[in-house]
Amino acid sequence: MFHLRQLFHHYSVFLASTLIFIHFCFSSSFPSGAPSDACSNLTPRHIGTKPRSGNNSPYSIHANYYSFGHDAPSQDGIKVRIEGPPFRGFLVTAVDANSGKRIGKFAKLQGTNTIEACSGITHADRRSKRAATLLWLPPGEGSGTVSFIATVVRSFNEYYTPITAEFDHRK
Repeated sequence: MFHLRQLFHHYSVFLASTLIFIHFCFSSSFPSGAPSDACSNLTPRHIGTKPRSGNNSPYSIHANYYSFGHDAPSQDGIKVRIEGPPFRGFLVTAVDANSGKRIGKFAKLQGTNTIEACSGITHADRRSKRAATLLWLPPGEGSGTVSFIATVVRSFNEYYTPITAEFDHRK
């Protein structure tokens, strides 16, 4: 009888530990930024959640230029800014407007992590933010038009995608 009670206790502890481990592995967010596999469809891997349409987003994304090339004013980079109510995270990618291919790269700035696999940039911490200013660097050769497409995460259950940057030459 004592042996059975002891065995049951060990089984209960093992089961509880396993469930806690599974909970943290599969329901946690990514406080240090989006993983590179999020680049495929720009959605965070928040289990049990669905994105909200970027068309109804409370966030705005602005770029100060949309064309790049050796004689374009953007040759030193294009500033991309996310603004809106407080948010915890973001993922922004740069896409050639004609071919749809990911192009260029973002400069690693304080509070960001770059994802070179998809010409992307993401947050580096989950602190609340009201804005993020990013710098995209065009490819070394060629010219064209770039679009910036983003996902903004307000909370674990609330995120908006895709949000396309608007051109704002004043910024």
